[in-house]
Amino acid sequence: MRARGRHGLGLTWLGAGLIAGCLVAVITIAAAGLTLSSAVMGAASASVLPAQSGALRWDGREPLTILLMGADSAHPDRAPDGSLIVASYRPRQHSLTFLAIPSNLWVTVPGYGQTTIGQAAVDGGPRLALTVAESATHVVIPWYAVVGTDTGRRLVDSLSPLRFGRTRLNGRDVLRYLDAPAVTTALRRERKVFSTYRQQELQPQRLFELPTVINALGAGLRTNLPYDQIMGVVRAVAALGPRQVHGALLDGPSGAVTEYRTAGQAVSMPAWNRIVPMTSSLFPRPRLSGRVSVLNASGLTGAAASLSAWLGAMGLPARGIGTARSTHPHTEVVINTAVSRHDRSLAAAVGALLQVPIVANRIPQRHEPVVVIIGQDYQYPGQ
Repeated sequence: MRARGRHGLGLTWLGAGLIAGCLVAVITIAAAGLTLSSAVMGAASASVLPAQSGALRWDGREPLTILLMGADSAHPDRAPDGSLIVASYRPRQHSLTFLAIPSNLWVTVPGYGQTTIGQAAVDGGPRLALTVAESATHVVIPWYAVVGTDTGRRLVDSLSPLRFGRTRLNGRDVLRYLDAPAVTTALRRERKVFSTYRQQELQPQRLFELPTVINALGAGLRTNLPYDQIMGVVRAVAALGPRQVHGALLDGPSGAVTEYRTAGQAVSMPAWNRIVPMTSSLFPRPRLSGRVSVLNASGLTGAAASLSAWLGAMGLPARGIGTARSTHPHTEVVINTAVSRHDRSLAAAVGALLQVPIVANRIPQRHEPVVVIIGQDYQYPGQ
């Protein structure tokens, strides 16, 4: 695992979000919970955090790719500092990959124009941030999680005090200790904290406090991953070794961005010719069979051709375009003649990529298993 720049890999406390800190804390407790029976663990997580309505269930086999974002609880209209993290757990390969995206990455936001990706998360919420992150990385990201600063502090405070010899640190002390100005120092301290927490939390008496730690997430965690699946994911990730975790950062030394100031604001200008190869190596594109056609019902000339080309660049088998006989108000993915699991997986990938609903319908004179209907609310998702 490598890190460059102050943002690291998201394994230090990234500004307002405290995202990685929350991950470290949850994984630490979950790793301790591996000594419990599956029945006990399942009962604990299900009783504390039941699945929320509208969540997207993970099948446990395909990669789980999620966008992790921070939110300033005191200033919800302020873009988060630090990084947004794309993380992907691949159960078949027993691996976890990270990509840290600076929140000041300058992007084109569908429907908004140009701004930073962090501001897109504030203006349009997590689903718009997903769309922009997918466009910037060429990675299908079905899930998101937003952690507020208050939740991060509660989560760390729910752990037992950290003991370094005779020194005892509470949650806020731990945060201050990890907030080192140099990334090498921050990473070294993070490893020390993580190692110490693991040793402490493996004590039998701490295992019974697992529901309290999970409950610290509470309403401060906004996610479309079902709450009753979180513990299963964390347990699986906690079982990975250091060599099974890899990551990268979009920063100046990697050549992925160039720091620039405009109107008094520091932004990271992307080098797309460097970013796409980086993301392709970290997140292999899914092998999807079947065919996708694009039907233009928006009234915008050329919309079907441009979207079809963009889907192809994302690794999705887009073949065939057309124009609808009448306009349609909303963009959607239609399961047309799809009957196989591969076709339905393809529809799910396209729907997640465009952040649009998936419906089952029959479109006359279209024989492709999956059809994208471009509606009047369509915004081109590319950069």
